[in-house]
Amino acid sequence: MAKTYSLDKIIAANTTYVMEKDRYFAIKALGTNVTASVTAKVDGIPCATFIADIAPVHKTTSNQLGSLDLGMKYIIVPPERQVKFETSGSGVVRIKGDLVVLTPGESMLPEHNARYNVQGKDYMTYVTGTYSVGTGTAWSAGTEYTVFSLTPATIEEYLFNNIVGVSVSNVNGGMSDGAVGIRFYLDGVPLDQLLPGTAQFGIDALAMPLPPTGTGEQTPFSLNAYPIDVLGDHIFEVHAVNTSGGNLSPTSGNSITIKVEAVAQYMRKA
Repeated sequence: MAKTYSLDKIIAANTTYVMEKDRYFAIKALGTNVTASVTAKVDGIPCATFIADIAPVHKTTSNQLGSLDLGMKYIIVPPERQVKFETSGSGVVRIKGDLVVLTPGESMLPEHNARYNVQGKDYMTYVTGTYSVGTGTAWSAGTEYTVFSLTPATIEEYLFNNIVGVSVSNVNGGMSDGAVGIRFYLDGVPLDQLLPGTAQFGIDALAMPLPPTGTGEQTPFSLNAYPIDVLGDHIFEVHAVNTSGGNLSPTSGNSITIKVEAVAQYMRKA
């Protein structure tokens, strides 16, 4: 009968690892110190993407998130199969979960075999976008910018039910509560109130820290309670709007820059 042990290892990015013939990994959480996108591949097939901002190696005062919990989108690395974490950067990856040891002639657990068969088209990922207002250019009151836009292919689906983080940098005098709102749009319709007199447009940017820290906002923002499901051929956008009531000026010689990173479940029908 198979025995399960704790898995918690630090491995090098861009290195191929091969499982032994009598054991396998069920990777249930991932972390990295790589600041570029990292793609987990099992036998060359992508089965997760992540980055240090939203999936750090450790939970610290500089990033309160800790490793990214994969939930039901965990990664199976079967016996004698390869796993590699590919990235344009360099660093390490932390893998946490289960190490399963098989007895002679025994196969993977049924639930793990089922997960392995679909993990190449049903996995955790993230999307990101950046918008720069322009060097020396003020962000005028009420002006709204599109930080990123996503249109899945017909057979794809993205379910945003996890962390969404935002950073707004190079604002003269720093950011303040109520200065910037983050708005979600689906097919051009804002998932927000329509009239500015009702309240500040969007979710306050300071309530969506990227990442949450011990010296700033410590609570991450998540769409877990109210997910946004983006089906194929539909358009999902994230906008940033100046809700301060006045112009936001950049620091000398710089551009105000808005960055968004959002964790999602990626699904492909074929």
